[in-house]
Amino acid sequence: MPQLTEFVCHMLKCNSVSKIAEVIKTYLPAIDDVDLETNEFIDRDPALGDSIPERFHYLLDQSPLNIFYPEEWVGYENENENTVYAQILCEILEDFLQHNAISFAQRMLQRKFLISVGVNGENIEVSALQLYKLIHKSSTFEHTSDTQEMDVYEGPSATGQAECTNKGDIDKEKNVDEEIAKNGARKKKGPDYKMIREMVKAAWDLPEEQRRKAIKRLYLQLHPDKNPDNPFSTAECQYLQQEVERMEKGISEDEADYGKQAHNHPRNHPRTRTSHWFNQWNHTASSHHWYWSQDNTGSGRMPGAWNIPRTNPDLNEARRWIKQAKFDYSALCVLKTACRINSDVCAATCFMCHEVAEKSLKAGMYAKRGMGEVSLKNHDLVIPARALEQLGCEVRINDAMFLQRFYLDTRFPNCCSPPTVPGEIFVCEMAEQGFETATRIYEAIQKLI
Repeated sequence: MPQLTEFVCHMLKCNSVSKIAEVIKTYLPAIDDVDLETNEFIDRDPALGDSIPERFHYLLDQSPLNIFYPEEWVGYENENENTVYAQILCEILEDFLQHNAISFAQRMLQRKFLISVGVNGENIEVSALQLYKLIHKSSTFEHTSDTQEMDVYEGPSATGQAECTNKGDIDKEKNVDEEIAKNGARKKKGPDYKMIREMVKAAWDLPEEQRRKAIKRLYLQLHPDKNPDNPFSTAECQYLQQEVERMEKGISEDEADYGKQAHNHPRNHPRTRTSHWFNQWNHTASSHHWYWSQDNTGSGRMPGAWNIPRTNPDLNEARRWIKQAKFDYSALCVLKTACRINSDVCAATCFMCHEVAEKSLKAGMYAKRGMGEVSLKNHDLVIPARALEQLGCEVRINDAMFLQRFYLDTRFPNCCSPPTVPGEIFVCEMAEQGFETATRIYEAIQKLI
């Protein structure tokens, strides 16, 4: 009965034929999905471009920091806010995102990907904030919990004040990039105010629509309806609201220090246009929780895409690639020695650094999750390095970023400003640094395999 009520309510809200069709597709099974003789569902794998029914949106991972792999199936939210199945082709690397001045949170929120949605074979460029990982039903909320109402935020507790606003303590903490990167892997010991503050700060560098998407993703990720076993989720959501309002009103962190004058508290300023966002998102989180509870009581049906087989690790192929990396590394050692005698081989040495790193990283990917044709044809280093780091390997993304330019810039004159050529730009110091960087990657993957 609750699902019928939802269906009727959504139908009444429709203002176009396309919306009606979308609601019907969401709530009612397609005729192709039903065996007419037995009236039972047929578990049909969806195709790229097919809509993901709203009743399965709770299985879209809301984290804005997700790592996406080439050839992975994902959810893609298009311009009409309809979420469809898509496939990652590759990450589009932007030069400004590789600059050291860009924080980890900024890099992650501003990533772009080339994806396929299976419509006329078109590939499109999209923001990472439009993409969702498809998670398995078994890995969602572990225990049943009633829907939780979000209280209006009135500022952090006395305990939270010291943790959130003391700049001296913040300076003593670890690097923000490492904190955010490890956030998913560590056991929570308290509200993660620092991560929220840095994410909001990074979101404010985005255009307004992208900023709203980033805040929405983070809010739904932290919401108590989606984290019934996290005792800190309510405090984190409330702190996120406070930080968004502070940024919207232009109040600095010092002015918003809760140990200072009361009139500086964001709640004592007029409410902002972002205030209604959170009410809408509370309804979204509640809807996700309800659909989850229905699926876990047997009334829901899993779509086929969650059963699409993942690329399998291939240790034999991993050994082949690291074996070739070993031959390349031997050649690199010879070139490095030659650099001290003849600087003309420095550019070639740098290029060989890239070759060693590329083959090593591909060996690592084969060992951890496998490789597909799209990935094999891609000479990017950052994507596999980021994936391997996420999988727990001792690979540094910064090392991959450093060697990235060695693939083209070391060989082609059009990659540098006239009248110089690559042989004049890449000198012994760069070759030495490249050798040390490639060695770190090569040895890290050797330990893995």
